[in-house]
Amino acid sequence: MRCRCFLLITSLLGVFFYPILAKATVNETILHSDLGENMNIPMKTIGLLGGTGWSSTIGYYTLLNQLMHARLGGHHSAKVLLKSIDYENLWSSYGNDQKASHLLEEELAGLIALKPDCIIICCNTLHKYYDMIKDKLNSSIPVMHAVDLVAQHANDHGYRKILLLATKFTMEDGFFAKKLENAGIEVVIPTQEERNILRDIHGQLMVNNVTAEAREYL
Repeated sequence: MRCRCFLLITSLLGVFFYPILAKATVNETILHSDLGENMNIPMKTIGLLGGTGWSSTIGYYTLLNQLMHARLGGHHSAKVLLKSIDYENLWSSYGNDQKASHLLEEELAGLIALKPDCIIICCNTLHKYYDMIKDKLNSSIPVMHAVDLVAQHANDHGYRKILLLATKFTMEDGFFAKKLENAGIEVVIPTQEERNILRDIHGQLMVNNVTAEAREYL
């Protein structure tokens, strides 16, 4: 089945999702188009909840700085607060909504206490649990929401059907697909065999050790 938009979500290289999130965040953090010339105008600080896993966090950090430099030039870079967590407990809690959402709430509360101007959760799967606990956080700090931004981008560009490539949990859980479908977007999920292959590739990505065969498959 052919899709008008080839969508890569979560740690699967992020070639579609990273730019959407990063550009939206850079727009949020720059207060004035002449910031590069007027250093009296402050740049906002981006809070990253990373380590989820650590290899994908590198992609967020790199692209944010590349985009900030492209926008402002000179020696400008993004102002970033990175809270890197031990992902094992959260990872092993997927499927246990109460435990996973509680762990995420604790980690986000720690980042919020540092008072960034906006937040990126560097793991798209965790957005399911963020939606469960966002009202408990009592925070006015905006979170750049993965699914909402992808839906907005797809609709802005007229993409009516997208292919969802993600962790096996995300592809099978239905959270992403339902939110995108509620935005009027048809979602195509890979077959069981394809999901198993993508699960194995994701395992390689998590430790930043992707084989040539896996890269060829993607």
